Amino acid sequence: MLRRIISALLCIPAALAFLAGCGGSAPAGPISGNINNGGFVEESGGDLYFTNFADEGRLYAVLADGTQKKISDDRAYGIQRVGEWIYYKDRNTGSLYRLMPDGSEKQRLGEDAATFPQVWDGWIYYINPNDSQAIYRVKTDGTGAEKLHDGICSYLNVTPQGIYYANPAEGNSLYFLNHDGTGQALVLLQFCAQLNVAGSWAYYIDLNGRVCRAPLDGQGEPEPLAEGAGNFLVVAGRRIAFVKDGAVWRMDTDGKNPLKLTEEENVQNLFIAGDNVYYHSAGAGNLVRVGMDGKGVREFP
Repeated sequence: MLRRIISALLCIPAALAFLAGCGGSAPAGPISGNINNGGFVEESGGDLYFTNFADEGRLYAVLADGTQKKISDDRAYGIQRVGEWIYYKDRNTGSLYRLMPDGSEKQRLGEDAATFPQVWDGWIYYINPNDSQAIYRVKTDGTGAEKLHDGICSYLNVTPQGIYYANPAEGNSLYFLNHDGTGQALVLLQFCAQLNVAGSWAYYIDLNGRVCRAPLDGQGEPEPLAEGAGNFLVVAGRRIAFVKDGAVWRMDTDGKNPLKLTEEENVQNLFIAGDNVYYHSAGAGNLVRVGMDGKGVREFP
C-alpha cells in the first residue's frame, strides 16, 4: 500500500504539470458528473440536447431559437456534442452511436456494451458491463477498441490529465490511470461516491453523506463542504449542484454561498448545463430547468 501511495504522489503532480505545460491546448474534458448521472442533458452553442422521458427516452433538442425537435428514436443516454457530432449510448442495444444534429449519418461505434461513455481527444472512454466493469476506449469513428484496465471500476472521470475512477474492490478509493491505461496509482484512500474530478480537486460524497473535496496531489486533507447529501453530485466550472433532503442545492466549489434551488422533493438525474441546473423528479417525464439563482424554472418538453 505504501508503494502505491508513493507512486501516486509521483504520478499525479507529473500529470498536472503536463497539463499546465501544454499551453491550454488540450481539449476540455466532459462534465463527468453529468454522464455518471445518466447523461440525459447536454448544451452546446445555445442548443439543448436531452433525453425526453415523456417520449420513451428518445433524443430531442431545443435549439437556440426556441425550436424543439426530435433528433432520433433511439433511447439516448450519455449525450455529448463534440465537434459536429452528437455521441450517445442507445439503451436498447447498449452500444455507442453518433449522428449529426439533424439526425442523419447515424453510425454504430463498435459492438461493446458501454456505460458512462466520455468523449475526449478523439476517443470514447467507457466502462464495459460485460467485462466485469473494466475500462475500455474506442476511437470516435468506432475503430481501435481496447481494454485499458482489468479491475472493477465506477464513477469514471476522463480529464485532460488522465482517467480517475473509484475502485469498489478497495472501498471506493480514488485511483488514476494515464489515457493509455498505464500508470495506475492510488490517489485517495477514502470512500468516494458520486466522484467528480474538476481542475486539481476530487469532489465526492463520503460515507457520512458529506460533500467533500480533496487535492489530487495529496498535499492536504479532504475538506467537508456540505452535510446531508443524497445520491447526486455534479461539479462544473465554479459551481457544485447536489441533492440534500430530496431537493436541489448549489454552492461554490469551496463550499461557500449554498442556496436551495427548489422546494421539490424526490429529485433524480441531476445535471449542470451552461448556467442552469436540470433534473427530473421521481416518476416524472418532464425535465426541469432552474437557474443558479433559483429563478427561471422551466419544464421540457
